[in-house]
Amino acid sequence: MHYRLRFILLGLSFFSLTGYAQLKPLYSSEQRQKLQDVQKSIENQHLTLNTQLQTLARQNNWPLRQDFSDGRVMILSGVSDTGQPLYNITTTNRGAAITTRTNALYDGGGLGLNLTGGSSVMKDRLGIWDGGAVLKTHSELTGRITQVDGATSVSSHATHVSGTMIATGINPRARGMANTATLLAHDFNNDTPEMANAAANLLVSNHSYGTLSGWRLNTDRPGTDNNLKWEWYGDSTINSLQDYKFGFYDARTREWDRIAYNAPYYLIVNSAGNDRGTTGPPAGTAYFFGSSSRKSTTPRAAQTGYDLISTYGTAKNSLTVGAISVLNNGYNQISDPRISSFSSWGPTDDGRIKPDIVGVGVSVFSTTSTGNNAYTTLSGTSMSSPNVSGSIFLLQELYHNLNGTFMRSATLKGLVLHTADDAGNPGPDYQYGWGLLDERQAAEVLLNKDKSHLITERTLLPNETYTTQVVASGKGPLIATICWTDPEATSFAATTANFNNRTPKLMNDLDIRISDGTTESLPWVLDPEQPANNATRGDNIRDNVEQIMIPNAIPGRTYTITIKHKGTLTNNTQLYALILSGIGGKAYCESRATSDADTKITKVVLGNVTQLANNGCQTYSDFMSQVVAISSGQSIPLEISVGSCGGDFNKVVKAFVDWNSDGDFDDENETVAASSVMGNGVFSTVLKAPSGLIFNNLSRIRIVTTETNNPAGVTACGIYAKGETQEFLVRFTRPTRDVSLSALVTPENNFCSNQLSSVTIRLKNNGSEALTAIPVSVQVSEPSGAVLGTITSTFTQALTAFSETAFSLTAPFLSELKPATNYLFTIKTLLPDDQDSLNNNLIQTRAVAGPTMITAATATYCGTDPLSLIVKGNGTAFWYDSPSSSQFIAVGNSTSSSVRLPGGTFYVALNDFSGTLGPTTKSAFTGGTYSGNFGPAPLIRTEVPILLESARLYTSSAGRLTFTVYGLDDKFISTTTIDVTASRNPNAPNQGAPTGQISDDPSDPGKVYSLNLAIPAAGDYKITIEYENGATIFRSNAGVSGFPFSIPNVITLKGALFTQNGGIDTLTNAYYYFYDLKVKSLGCSSDRIPVVSQSSTGATPTISVTGSTTICEGTVIDLTAPANGGSYQWFFNNQPVSGATNATFSAGNSGVYTVSTSVNNCLPSVSSPVTITTKKAEKPTITTNGIELTSSAVSGNQWLLNGLPIAGATAKTYMPSQTGGYSVRGNVNGCGELISDEVRITITAMEPVSPIAEVYKVYPNPTEDFVILEYTSPTPILQKIMAYLYDLQGRLVLKKQMEGDEKKISTQFNLKMLQSGTFFAIIEVEGTPTRIINAIVKH
Repeated sequence: MHYRLRFILLGLSFFSLTGYAQLKPLYSSEQRQKLQDVQKSIENQHLTLNTQLQTLARQNNWPLRQDFSDGRVMILSGVSDTGQPLYNITTTNRGAAITTRTNALYDGGGLGLNLTGGSSVMKDRLGIWDGGAVLKTHSELTGRITQVDGATSVSSHATHVSGTMIATGINPRARGMANTATLLAHDFNNDTPEMANAAANLLVSNHSYGTLSGWRLNTDRPGTDNNLKWEWYGDSTINSLQDYKFGFYDARTREWDRIAYNAPYYLIVNSAGNDRGTTGPPAGTAYFFGSSSRKSTTPRAAQTGYDLISTYGTAKNSLTVGAISVLNNGYNQISDPRISSFSSWGPTDDGRIKPDIVGVGVSVFSTTSTGNNAYTTLSGTSMSSPNVSGSIFLLQELYHNLNGTFMRSATLKGLVLHTADDAGNPGPDYQYGWGLLDERQAAEVLLNKDKSHLITERTLLPNETYTTQVVASGKGPLIATICWTDPEATSFAATTANFNNRTPKLMNDLDIRISDGTTESLPWVLDPEQPANNATRGDNIRDNVEQIMIPNAIPGRTYTITIKHKGTLTNNTQLYALILSGIGGKAYCESRATSDADTKITKVVLGNVTQLANNGCQTYSDFMSQVVAISSGQSIPLEISVGSCGGDFNKVVKAFVDWNSDGDFDDENETVAASSVMGNGVFSTVLKAPSGLIFNNLSRIRIVTTETNNPAGVTACGIYAKGETQEFLVRFTRPTRDVSLSALVTPENNFCSNQLSSVTIRLKNNGSEALTAIPVSVQVSEPSGAVLGTITSTFTQALTAFSETAFSLTAPFLSELKPATNYLFTIKTLLPDDQDSLNNNLIQTRAVAGPTMITAATATYCGTDPLSLIVKGNGTAFWYDSPSSSQFIAVGNSTSSSVRLPGGTFYVALNDFSGTLGPTTKSAFTGGTYSGNFGPAPLIRTEVPILLESARLYTSSAGRLTFTVYGLDDKFISTTTIDVTASRNPNAPNQGAPTGQISDDPSDPGKVYSLNLAIPAAGDYKITIEYENGATIFRSNAGVSGFPFSIPNVITLKGALFTQNGGIDTLTNAYYYFYDLKVKSLGCSSDRIPVVSQSSTGATPTISVTGSTTICEGTVIDLTAPANGGSYQWFFNNQPVSGATNATFSAGNSGVYTVSTSVNNCLPSVSSPVTITTKKAEKPTITTNGIELTSSAVSGNQWLLNGLPIAGATAKTYMPSQTGGYSVRGNVNGCGELISDEVRITITAMEPVSPIAEVYKVYPNPTEDFVILEYTSPTPILQKIMAYLYDLQGRLVLKKQMEGDEKKISTQFNLKMLQSGTFFAIIEVEGTPTRIINAIVKH
């Protein structure tokens, strides 16, 4: 058997399976033991072979690891059967979440869910293996990354991938799919053993890397000609044109399948790779063999087609992910997803479907490792894989919320493939797999609100056949998917004979069939020999997922599903999942005549269907192979011709449609046509569909012709004498004209009424044709119902099919809404011939913010100082010299002005400013160009909180632009995305512009767009730009002068930041993007009030201290400045304390404190200093007095013996009664309790007992005249050793120094003069806590 040798990071510590004891186990103890055995087997194998790999690397000069300038990481992972090195290499979020509809699972996503991956049951069940450590300190990830294997080399790739999975969303555009989940991170150096080790507790792990195969352009090689930097990683001894590793099932692939089989709740998600489109150098140009210096010019195949997913990307039990671009308008039809130019295609060598699924992997914006606030945009299946893995983790969270347990991985994988949006060819294919991940549809299957789905986990036993019956509901096609985690197959040896070996790797071949009693439906199959062909139906002998789709399953009809297996079952059992959709219907009532004589229906024409009657006469005709197409609100002609097989009798014709697919024709409007009493002839009418039909649902049309003179007696159900019933199917298609309201964008809740001038809504075209001239009305009413006003306007631009845009309506009355009041906004679209009126209304409540109030304001002259201006209130103060002036004299809540007008009146308001920054039009400069890739970021400095309200933009192409404000430390501040239309005249000449740019159109009027970029604090900021859907923008680069553009004391535009030559420059010879930039102060404005100036005398502020200025460490003391100071700034050691701007400050560090504030409303000055000193808690000490111990602690004494509290021993002194280590816990100086050093006390019995007897003897005991004390030491005695004798009251009776040789000393006490009784002899080693105590009895 071929095993791949793997490099293992030295010093790696392995997680034990018991390391997750805090998690509820996914497996029984028996299953966990089996998994642990697998883990040990794999780990031992890799550890054994690691030495060989490192030896080969040294012998052949193979690099063990390389980190490339593009962020990719390559490691030596093994050696092939032919002795060639094998390498792993990493492959290079809001839009991703929208495209895969993951955002539907978020709060406000439309499903009533709020899934984030952060619930307690999900903790530490999501993993990642990547090319290095994740930057754990990134603001989007902090506190939620555990670097399990201790990797320290931080990787931008790993950080980007992790962000796509779990970033918090501080920057909304970077929000990860599961934005509060925790992530267990690992370097991929030793991935397979680590995966086996972690599998017992993981649900999902992400692997955005693959085996380096075929061509690779290594731009890090020296030189300037990239055509000379190609490397080929194939093995010409196996195939001279193609790398055998593509599609190959090797030993590592087997290991991944083995891990997954033994951990049936663990789903491995991996990237498909980026190998498509790598063509190698031009013909005849030399290239390198791998990472070596050896060269060749032998032709190799370009990698432009199929069979490009390598080794473990082909594992049966993993979910392999390809990459598409973002769908800005979401998924609407099979042609919407576009595979990226690099995403690798299948099949596997044995013909299995790979990739399994696609996600967003083009231009994904996520976290990076260059800083804690840094982001970047990358492309690759490395980016689509975490889009999928993070998303499907939420499906496990939802399933657990509903069922109290988790899905098996086969169930999760089957659900993902079952609900994918079809892409590429109809059905599965080797480019998109089963299609685009659709999280919303998967969640709807789990929620099953309409009871049309079923998920069941079952076990198939040898020779077992499982059958079940379902009734089609028409709620989508009838789809049945089975998926199972298949046992690992035998890996192939890398030989010429095994190149593209088609032998199936499927071990347990399960089969699903569906029958309606006459026709058996088979699952999808693909032909690996014709990989571009559409999928057909047949016997699938390759894949461990099978799916049958019956697009026109008859609603109300019963279908029998059968599941069985071929041959024998490996391991004698197979777990599998069965997922069903389009079920839950009920049988329709019967309708037919008892006699086929006379009246019959000869022809029906309904929309796209023309159906002639069968020969002869029938009581019932089933024409449900004919499907009528109709959309909401659509009218189609209905023509029913009736004749006779005999006489012409009076009859009535009625038609019924089950619009809501509930299995009957009893609901309102379901009788869609009714004739009067008629003879043979034609009944013609128009069938009009109601609004609100569910796209792609299927239902029945029933036409009943009955011989009768009573129209009321003709019903959809029942047996009647003569006539005929015919039935057809109807499919609800997408409307051509349907506009809806998707959101009320502005105002937001708590808006400022006096600053509201317009209402912005989002229009969505749900139809299949472009729409223009869309009338919109907005009615604003009070809670009482009183209408304040109605705004009407028409959206005049073209709104293309399935697209969405913002539209603003203005009215003067909007600025007159009352503060602290809720208003009802009723928005309507009035599109003529709108087919679905149910989505034309949107009703939203918005609250107006409370009033902004000035609580105090003073204008004071203090001597010759400038005018002191002080305001109290929630906002930024702007000062004026008249009630109507637009030019302020000062800005700030504690500021000054040089204006001298004693006794004069000034005026002040909060947030009462608006202005224009920069040139009003591009004609201020002499020229420029349009482009869709300008990168410089305008650099601004704000002095106050500010709102960038709007700007005039010049564009040559329509599309979408995103502007984002960042701090210079890359901290996210705010962002806006706007849909722009072309303002440049398309007929204007385009001459002289650089390649990729469009020349200036001097007559371009531009267009003003709302920006609403909020900057809540003063500081320096940059504004970045991103482009989508072909958008361009103009910038001036000729005749530019005037920088910096400034509104003094408010905002300054300094230039534009531009990365150049490895550094960052500020460009001032070009003007970027924002013309006629309107700015205003952030927040709601107050009324402008008058302030009469006063005169006063200044003084130095003083600081009041509550208590002593000496405090304990860890505590604080309140410092208080004079009240009514206007503004405050506290200083510590002469440095301002950030955020310390209140009258009171809590000081906790040793040092000097001052405050700058105003006294008597004069200009602020700095106070006299206050010095705070801190002291630490002190450790108690123990003193001995004979055998009595005394603590130095003044309170909280608790005596301890061998570290444990002694019950009741809480006094300052303590008398030991047994041998041991004594210490005391207590508070010495009021700054907290600490534990003293230990004092060792040894109390022996009347006769010394070993081991004390070896070092200490007291004899004779009892005694009458004298007692001898001996002390023996195994080492030379260097310290002074004293002997003491105490009575029972603790009084010292006798004291002597012991003497002798260097190892044995003694002394003698004369007891003749002492009264009879008990005494204590103590031997004490000076300078140590050792004390030996022995009781002596004198007769």
